[in-house]
Amino acid sequence: MSTAVTGRPTVIGLLLGETRARVTAFVRTPIAAFFTLVFPLIVLLLVGTLVGNAVLESRSGVRVAQFFTPAIAAYAAATAAYTSLAIGLSIDRERGVLRRQRALPIPTAALLGGRVGAGIVSGTAAVLLMVVAGVVFLDVQIVWGKLPAAALTLVIGIACFAALGFAVSSIARTPAATQAITNGTLVPLAFVSDVFVVGDDLPEVLSIVGGIFPLKAFANAMAEAFNPFTAGAGFAWSHLALMVAWAVGAAVVATRRWTWETPRTSSRTARVSENGPPVVDTRHAPGSGTSSRPSVSQEGPPVEVARHAHVVEEGVVRRSTLVRGQVVDGILATVRVPSSAFFTLAFPVVMLLLFNAVFGDPELDDRGGIPLAQHLAPALGIFGMATVTFAELAERLATQRDRGILKRIRGTPMTLGAFVAGRIGAAVVLGVVTTAVVLLVGVLLVGVTVPPSRLPVAVLVLAVGIATFTVLGLALVAIAPRAEAVSPLANAALLPMAFVSDVFLIGELPGFLVTIADVLPLRPAVTALSDVLNPTMDGGVPWARLAVLLAWAAVGTVVVRFRFTWTPRRA
Repeated sequence: MSTAVTGRPTVIGLLLGETRARVTAFVRTPIAAFFTLVFPLIVLLLVGTLVGNAVLESRSGVRVAQFFTPAIAAYAAATAAYTSLAIGLSIDRERGVLRRQRALPIPTAALLGGRVGAGIVSGTAAVLLMVVAGVVFLDVQIVWGKLPAAALTLVIGIACFAALGFAVSSIARTPAATQAITNGTLVPLAFVSDVFVVGDDLPEVLSIVGGIFPLKAFANAMAEAFNPFTAGAGFAWSHLALMVAWAVGAAVVATRRWTWETPRTSSRTARVSENGPPVVDTRHAPGSGTSSRPSVSQEGPPVEVARHAHVVEEGVVRRSTLVRGQVVDGILATVRVPSSAFFTLAFPVVMLLLFNAVFGDPELDDRGGIPLAQHLAPALGIFGMATVTFAELAERLATQRDRGILKRIRGTPMTLGAFVAGRIGAAVVLGVVTTAVVLLVGVLLVGVTVPPSRLPVAVLVLAVGIATFTVLGLALVAIAPRAEAVSPLANAALLPMAFVSDVFLIGELPGFLVTIADVLPLRPAVTALSDVLNPTMDGGVPWARLAVLLAWAAVGTVVVRFRFTWTPRRA
């Protein structure tokens, strides 16, 4: 007599359980939630407030807000299904999570399908958030007869980008490379895919390039389902077919290249935490025998300590040598990590060239008639500087503090002051290099002029800006409850400021936004450097702008003085 086994979970039950676990992990990862939900919402409300009532004649006279809401919703869904999924897979592969899960009595379809399910849930939540915000704040209309088309478009779009996420995580060898590939493709594509810029304003070649990739198809298919002026059921079959083709191709690549473990080729590996940029670890200190000393970048006392241990033994502490070593090591820790190098060094240059290709070089009447590039180069240079001295520095120091690295340094010849001074020095050097590279590219490729007589004042402005954002980065470390919160807080501050500081949006802002932006630190820094390098202005010292920056530096100094700790905060 046989007894039926009861209570055994089905594949569907396991799939739902894995989906629930992945959604919970997404909610508990602030940086993923920020870029999937908060950042697109901020962009939607800013663009909708500024130009939402303008009419797109080439799209049946639909309002910008009516078109932009579903387009940015598609971008948010793509972020959830592509970027978050790919990075999560790479991190779990690197940490051995996938290998351990494979050993469990759970079907592969449930393990991997749960990640797709989480992408569907988070992507759908992002779309609903954008649509609700559009309806409530921007008078966006829901075309009820086209809802089936919107639903089908959403399913196909998420499936397409989820397949691409699997493909990228299969090809990229490390989480760092995965993060660089996903962010380095999705953000630039948004500018040529009718998301951040509507296609009618693009040069033909960029419009064609955007049409090859699935993001433009996703955005336009969603927009068609929200267009009240076009006939039919709203199914954009050509766009849906393109996304299906990309999904099939990505699935083939993922199937052929998929591995459950990360190939190991050396003892040095790149790691990424789900809350931010990757870190490089495990270097062997000279003379350390078989034991490894964690690298200076994140995991422990600096290698430079061992390198100069003889100096301490002789009783002569060469603080400058230790600081210099930390500056070099801090720079290398950034440039060796693809995602950090991209967003701190390459991203401002890419944006400068992309904006120039998209918008051309129109004259800015409110800035003396200078070409657009003449303003964009210093503006993006300042943004890149702020990224490295504020966001990047804060995240690295907070991670080192929470992992107990700063505390453990006390047991080594390295002093905390030398270590932190070196890390600040690395951020300062990278900030200067970022600004200089953007200006140099502007001079060489897009006709920017840098009057030599203005360089002393420009250096002064840059120095005050670097000092201000560095202090604010330390202040952020001081007030953040844990390292995982630093990156979302930094981006939640920096990115919205960029949209109201003549960096990503240049034009007439509502008066209240100008007033707010003028007392925040980014716009004064951008305006000061832009005005100094503006050949139609006198090039004098912008004392009022510098005063705002110094005031913020003073506030940050007070916060650091009373709130900064060297040891991890306890809940």
